[in-house]
Amino acid sequence: MESYSQAESTFVSVSLPRQVSQTVRDYVSLTKPRVILLLLWTTLATMFVVGSGKPSILVVIATMVGGYLAAGGAGAINHFIDRDIDKRMGRTATRPVASGRIHPAAALWFGIAL
Repeated sequence: MESYSQAESTFVSVSLPRQVSQTVRDYVSLTKPRVILLLLWTTLATMFVVGSGKPSILVVIATMVGGYLAAGGAGAINHFIDRDIDKRMGRTATRPVASGRIHPAAALWFGIAL
């Protein structure tokens, strides 16, 4: 039976949360949040400009959540489709799917699920 030193057990306890944190960041980046922020901002502004008055908070929340999920799913599917191209470009080579941090099938199913 192997015994772990104090340093090894500290490494294991610290690195696991970092790995989980990196994976969560990678999945969020699949949704292209900066692009979606622009989309949602224009959506919200349009709701006030075109609507006849102030939209209800429920409509705003439903539209924002639905918009994020739909656009985020499309972004994840785009990462899947462009993975080979992304590997060859310096600007995109570090993206989660192109770099191998997220398996292409996982990105595709994540996009479909959203």
